[in-house]
Amino acid sequence: MTGTAFEAESAPSASGSYSQAVRCGNLVFLSGQTPRDAGGVRHGDWPFEDQVRLTLDNLEAVARAAGLSHDNMLGLLPKKEA
Repeated sequence: MTGTAFEAESAPSASGSYSQAVRCGNLVFLSGQTPRDAGGVRHGDWPFEDQVRLTLDNLEAVARAAGLSHDNMLGLLPKKEA
């Protein structure tokens, strides 16, 4: 199966041979992100909450580049009470 790669200019470029996201059939796989800005500057000295926000903003930008929104994302679901 072949895939289509996506790049978001508002998120840091993927390093190495990675793509920010790849669509295969009906699925889109996003690569891991870090607290780097679009210019590639890492903000590891920021407070933890700000690093998480920047990382999630980067993931959202990549998802938008692939034509997706939060409504299309599958994440971890809370455990059901026994």
